[in-house]
Amino acid sequence: MDGFKRKRHMLRKRTMKLATWNIQGLRTKQGEVFQELEKMKVDICVLTETKRKGVGSETIGEYIHFYSGVPKDARAKRGVSIAVHKRNREHIKSWEEIDEQIMTMEFNKNGHQIVIVGVYAPSDDAGTLVKDEFYGKLTNVLTNIENTKEVIILGDLNGRTGKEDNSDVVGKYGESATNNNGMRLRYLCESMNLKIMNGYFAHKHIHKFTSIQAARNLRSIIDYVIQKQHSKLKTTDVRVHREAEC
Repeated sequence: MDGFKRKRHMLRKRTMKLATWNIQGLRTKQGEVFQELEKMKVDICVLTETKRKGVGSETIGEYIHFYSGVPKDARAKRGVSIAVHKRNREHIKSWEEIDEQIMTMEFNKNGHQIVIVGVYAPSDDAGTLVKDEFYGKLTNVLTNIENTKEVIILGDLNGRTGKEDNSDVVGKYGESATNNNGMRLRYLCESMNLKIMNGYFAHKHIHKFTSIQAARNLRSIIDYVIQKQHSKLKTTDVRVHREAEC
């Protein structure tokens, strides 16, 4: 193996493809979801609105699926999970379910301790108390992560965070609109020195908006990749993959 090929091989081993996907219920489309993740060579994916009850882990195809949902005697709703490709099994250190909207997983990868935080936030029209409770829990989770560890938040935050030049929190390539959830998320990121990565990469609209309601001619960015402002990890791109279907 010559020097160029060796360098490219080592870079590929040190690179991970992360994703988040709101699937609006996993039960009837489980096979399709995990086949799509495998086809797109995703290493780790946070799935939201799984409507998967209970807490546990299972193997589905080439992935290990860790899930956190409502109690088994409750009506199926919300739900968040983390799917990890088997090739990354040895890097998993621990995982913890907070509730059906927040869970965490810690990895040791290439000398980095990385905490993945999977989230599914309340909708923007939810009550103030519901939002306060969610953001209170999320803040506690983030506060309890050691400063030496990397943090990557993935999920559906149901918030529109706008765009801004020369900001440490949002980039200039996001969308113009904001809403209450989006401003709450921005405040959280400002207070915790986090960065919403979606807006820092220029893409066509079809690769930027994460939620599209064709009948109402509405499109928005509500699913996010967030990391520390001074992270040692380099994010090379954040974009929507329209070809993923279930």
